[in-house]
Amino acid sequence: MPVSIRWSASANGTRNTGPLNMGGGANLLERSLFSTSTPTLPYSQWYTPGNGSPAVSTSDYYLMQGMAWSRPYDLDAMGSEGAAIKAANWNLRYVWVMWADHSGQFTGSVDLMAGFSNDPQTWPDPTTVRMIHSVSTSINVVDQNGTTQNAVIAYQTPHLVYNPDSAGDKFYIYAEGLSSSSSRQHELMLLTTSDFLTTTFVGPAIPTTSFSGWSSYGKPERTGVNTWEVYAFGKVDGSATTPAFYKYTSTDGWAWTPDYSTQVAGSGPFYTISGQKYMLTSENTSGASYLSLLAVNSSNVSLGTYTRISTAFGDNSSNATTSYPGPTYLQEIESYQEDGIISIYVSRGFPVSNHDATNTGPYLGNSPSLYDVTGSITSNVLTVTAVPNGVPPLAVGFRVLGATNKAAITSFGTGSGGTGTYNMATTGNMAGPTLTILTNGGLWHQFIDQYYYISDATAAASAAPLGARASCTSGTVTIQWNNSLPHQNYRVYRGTTAGTQATLIGDVTGTSITDTPTPGSQYFYKVVTMNGGEQKSRVVSVYASNNTAMVNKHVNRVINDGGSGYDISFIASVDSWLTTNDAWKYVQWWVDVRFGYKLDGSGFISKIYCLGTTYRPRGGDYTPTTSNTWPSTSSNTSYSATSFRGTTPSWVNNATTSRGYFGNGRANNIQRWSEITLLAAYQKPNTNLITLFGHGENTGLCLQHESGASGNVVFGMVCDKVGAFSTFTNATAPFTTATAAHVAAGVFDGTNMTCYLDGVAGTPQSGGLASGNTQMLNDTILRGQYPSSTQSTSPVLASGSKSTRFDYSTRTYNLSNTQAQFTGAGLAVFDKGLSSTLVQSWGALYA
Repeated sequence: MPVSIRWSASANGTRNTGPLNMGGGANLLERSLFSTSTPTLPYSQWYTPGNGSPAVSTSDYYLMQGMAWSRPYDLDAMGSEGAAIKAANWNLRYVWVMWADHSGQFTGSVDLMAGFSNDPQTWPDPTTVRMIHSVSTSINVVDQNGTTQNAVIAYQTPHLVYNPDSAGDKFYIYAEGLSSSSSRQHELMLLTTSDFLTTTFVGPAIPTTSFSGWSSYGKPERTGVNTWEVYAFGKVDGSATTPAFYKYTSTDGWAWTPDYSTQVAGSGPFYTISGQKYMLTSENTSGASYLSLLAVNSSNVSLGTYTRISTAFGDNSSNATTSYPGPTYLQEIESYQEDGIISIYVSRGFPVSNHDATNTGPYLGNSPSLYDVTGSITSNVLTVTAVPNGVPPLAVGFRVLGATNKAAITSFGTGSGGTGTYNMATTGNMAGPTLTILTNGGLWHQFIDQYYYISDATAAASAAPLGARASCTSGTVTIQWNNSLPHQNYRVYRGTTAGTQATLIGDVTGTSITDTPTPGSQYFYKVVTMNGGEQKSRVVSVYASNNTAMVNKHVNRVINDGGSGYDISFIASVDSWLTTNDAWKYVQWWVDVRFGYKLDGSGFISKIYCLGTTYRPRGGDYTPTTSNTWPSTSSNTSYSATSFRGTTPSWVNNATTSRGYFGNGRANNIQRWSEITLLAAYQKPNTNLITLFGHGENTGLCLQHESGASGNVVFGMVCDKVGAFSTFTNATAPFTTATAAHVAAGVFDGTNMTCYLDGVAGTPQSGGLASGNTQMLNDTILRGQYPSSTQSTSPVLASGSKSTRFDYSTRTYNLSNTQAQFTGAGLAVFDKGLSSTLVQSWGALYA
């Protein structure tokens, strides 16, 4: 897809860039929250992690299958209950509820998440993100109409309401759900929580009465004591053949009464600006769509007049397939208003989802994302008689829109990219003559762009700055904030505690300032809005040292979480290794007590910090556990300053059951990979079998040191999953000393599996491998687990057990093997098959 870059002047004279038909304009703050330089990169390079950014999509950043209606909520406006949640979560003011778009495909990436931040324009810090409700959790209920609904689930579009009138949980989360076994869909569901760690699934708040009924896509509001309203989509009996939005009212947020007399503009959000009420929405026109304000009357009925906030996105109206499923598609809009400023979060593109017919593999770099051919499908054979010029040749992995089960091409028949026959994944007939071919995978399809709009200039002039952040590189601290206020007048202070910042750094006309404090400490910077004097402010923290931004970012995260034990010089050496070898973009997990650790009340380690998680929050830190729960309640893993090689800090698993897991309560951690490297620096106290890494059960992968005084280190992986029980392909490297310190590695480069011990490679294994699997057609452990909404357990990356699964219904880990008794100095996982040179140089860090 050719891209033209459009420059647009903002109200204050700065300029924003953006590709044509991907939005933009004066109100654009960030093209993608997960990348730092996408507007200046060629479009084809957006889909390569590491090209100037840690991630390029919601899937890559949060390991979520897209986002729908994710936004912050102000805990300061939620009474004593909100204050308690804030105090229990790093004293962060905003809680975010985050959910995938539809059910996607990958178990573990479609669950309701919660996270916390201190700024409406700063998304949750990686340390704070946790799963609070699994989409696989189902209930059987008798709904308010007396109908039994079985296997009820909730799965997307969350909306949080604080309900002080409730005698139980005060936090109500509404979402869309269904009961497939009871022929109900698109129902507004209710979940409640008291702690944003667990939820109670109550059931359908507005139950439908037929399969074609609707009541979802509503954003309930508590407008007063025992007074509620919501604008939901459709009628519960399905009688609205063209569904529209209608008002419902309630006295408790649970039982609702419909008012079908008036069709309203939509679910909201609604804002009053200069005396006129508007709904923030998408304006779909023939040829383009826009982020716009739709004028409504006092009853929220559309007046038909739009005010555009953005420049054009793709065509979502006359022919949605011209932009769907690709990055020009304006998908979902959410927002949060504070002090006269509306922060707007735009989901652009589509995530991987069977519902949405995107390809399951990674983005293939093809342009256009779809095109029409002349042909037909008979049984499982696609016959193509004409292909337009200038399009990507037909290839394995391409899907046919509308084909049975969204079938993909699995192999060539007589065709080789043009006319001819192609074998399809499933059987079914399509007469043609026109078939739409989808050319790209959905891995990188969804982005989140951030906009703002000033709804009240007087209030906004004294508002706290938004998007405030601080970083430090080589001793110089840069404090920045977004240009979201009507002016650019600020004052910045520095302090050494979160509560006091008294050292004046300076007054600023602009959106940034630098400072050079004494290195080796954490500092807090207060950015104060100036408007006839000091007004509201926001405080950000940063660790300052003469190291890179990533080193300082990691240490700051550890300190803010209450961790300790970090070794600046060692973290700097690891950062240098990753940078020199261009490996930051491949590191998923790397844990080491020298990166920092946290102790529980009994003096055992409750967390070991992961450097990969600082870079991308999808991974999650390492949690030693004996309770096998999330959150973990007990551990039998100790810190030692010298246990590895007698000189190196490490963790000591004191028993065969002292296991641990990655992911902060998230499972199915490995998804859409085609290569992998496992690395471990460790020492055994005896000749017992240990498992350094385990992922899955029967169809997983592992890195083990066998029992005995001599034997093998084994890198095992099920490379082609044929059935429920499959054979591991094992690559080995021999050992002759059981209790010496070792560095082991398992590498799959897309073709061969190789096991290393202390830098020496064993014999590569290639039998039965799904070579490359770059189009994700083969069901392997590296592709990740399907399906998403019916699976009760998932593989989880863990240590100390070869069999590792997570049970969503009980939120417990099945780490059934007793293979954990060892001293650990470092564990790392890369989504790339590293060369032997890199394996050896990684080991040199633990020599």
